[in-house]
Amino acid sequence: MNISRPSRALLYGLLAAAVLVYALVLEYGLSAGKVHHGVTVDGDIELAGLTRLEAGELLQERTELLASQPLVFAARGVGRRTIEVADIGARPEPNETAAAAMAVGRAGGPWRALADRWTAWTGGIDIDWVGEPSRGSVSRFIEQIEERALDAGLSLNRCKLRGKIRRVATEWPREDFYRIPVREELPEGAVIRCWSQPQ
Repeated sequence: MNISRPSRALLYGLLAAAVLVYALVLEYGLSAGKVHHGVTVDGDIELAGLTRLEAGELLQERTELLASQPLVFAARGVGRRTIEVADIGARPEPNETAAAAMAVGRAGGPWRALADRWTAWTGGIDIDWVGEPSRGSVSRFIEQIEERALDAGLSLNRCKLRGKIRRVATEWPREDFYRIPVREELPEGAVIRCWSQPQ
């Protein structure tokens, strides 16, 4: 049978569309009621294939681990500062985080859901914990560290420390300590963005 070139192109296009529709139907069926493939929390907690309840239980185990060991920050001249995750207002919410994971590929309308599923399958989607540290609690902790740094003649990078606290509050396993970003005090009038200057 001899098929013309335009008919052959149309046939291949229809075949590709049929394969795509089949793959979508298969993916919808495999992940019905489950977190989609490629969805992680905090970069290392794989939730793909879990129901919302199972994901919540897995995340609950992690929150118990996070609460079991304090965060330790240290630097020469400043010493060691230890703080519990709850004292910086971080209250990771396992069930709300599981709900956020379930929403990937299901929220935002059909095109957004399709785009999220494609991204999850091809490169993964990492979501943050719901219940991050409180700005006020973190600021108070940073002020305590900054006071010690200034007494030692050091300059504290508040922005970098704030980012580090937010990042490591839900990190597991914990490091023995996290380095406080300090350095020798700058000459009068020198300004470096994000580094706090004495008043």
